[in-house]
Amino acid sequence: LEQARRGGSDGGAVMAPEEMIDFNRLCRDNLCASREAICSAMAFCFEKSVAAKQISILLKDLLLDKGNAVSVETRIARMYLMSDILFNSQQPGVRNAFLYRDAVERMASEVFSFLGDYGNTIGRFSRTKLASAVKAVLGAWTNWGVYNPTFIDELDDRFEGKELVPESEYGANPIANEDDDKIEEVQMETTPAVRLIPQGDWVTVMEGENDETQGQSSRLTKQDTKQ
Repeated sequence: LEQARRGGSDGGAVMAPEEMIDFNRLCRDNLCASREAICSAMAFCFEKSVAAKQISILLKDLLLDKGNAVSVETRIARMYLMSDILFNSQQPGVRNAFLYRDAVERMASEVFSFLGDYGNTIGRFSRTKLASAVKAVLGAWTNWGVYNPTFIDELDDRFEGKELVPESEYGANPIANEDDDKIEEVQMETTPAVRLIPQGDWVTVMEGENDETQGQSSRLTKQDTKQ
């Protein structure tokens, strides 16, 4: 993380070829809905925050990947990575971390619209799995207070394919008031500056039938940090 603290002031650096290899390994090839995989990918993004602008573009490309070979589990894992990056982007002590929050804000509408459209092309079981993950992520964002609640409602509507509320009815800025008590509630300790576990307690949930032919598969869901 020391590199992130002393890095460039605008996040405009470009990753070296070996760093691009690491990004693709962590965020594309090996990323799955597991605690370790998401943690490793998130940590990499903040360690290389001197290149936050480039990484944000690459993350968006991953989230909007139209390839038929990308499974619903992989798409969910990429969304979870985006969400954990968003949470940690609020933390002090890491240069350029705020750039990730701005990047997620800009890409969120397109990402959730895309996921909604994608959900209409897959089977009912996969669609239900995707919808549950989307609801969990948007619920966490609401609790963190990082965005205007109406903006989050819009993201949910985009996923569901509903008619959108005109922007003028809630204002152009979806960022929640940074003086709001909710922001204070989710501030993390400054040491380490980036928490190296996915925020919100990822837990394994067994899914699928229990019969011998169907077997079981696992995924991760996000539990509300507030009891």
